[in-house]
Amino acid sequence: MKKLFRTLTFLILVVPAFSANAGFPNDLSDVVFTEAPQVKGWPVTTSMSLSIGGGIINVPFSATNSWPRVTIFNTVVNANVWGIVQENGVWKAGTWDYLRPGGTSKVATAFTPSHFLFISGAPRQRVGDIYGFFVSGIARAGLPHNITQRSNYVAYEWGRGVVFVEGQTPEPEPEPPVIHGALNLLMEEPAPD
Repeated sequence: MKKLFRTLTFLILVVPAFSANAGFPNDLSDVVFTEAPQVKGWPVTTSMSLSIGGGIINVPFSATNSWPRVTIFNTVVNANVWGIVQENGVWKAGTWDYLRPGGTSKVATAFTPSHFLFISGAPRQRVGDIYGFFVSGIARAGLPHNITQRSNYVAYEWGRGVVFVEGQTPEPEPEPPVIHGALNLLMEEPAPD
């Protein structure tokens, strides 16, 4: 019984904490682009941040007023907003809306399966799910294009907040605590009862 207690104590003390962005791609090389795959290679020329709250997804980016304008469906726009979602274990990227010049926000209800092209298992906005966001020049096929540039991407855990920003060094995982006394106890032969 004492040995079982010592083993359980050891396991409790050295179980590592898992990162909130565990499994999210560190770069776009392993992300499947369901449309406009060339965007993966576009240079990052604008900085984007992200906040979600009050039913609004805010994606302020530094080129919102400088990227060229194009008219699509009688509306002047200059960017696509993208989502990176996991579908059947594969990370996929697709556009889910347009942004007008100066525009940096969308209602969160637009970030749904019906707004994504070619991604059927798109986001459900469940607490704990991780999604990526970025913006690019207009990229949807068959429509006028304006610029071949994109922003950095930001990984966001729904209900928690930003967990990773492309271009920033992620915080190292904390080392699991190792208590030498617990190791010594585990290695010792139990004293006879």
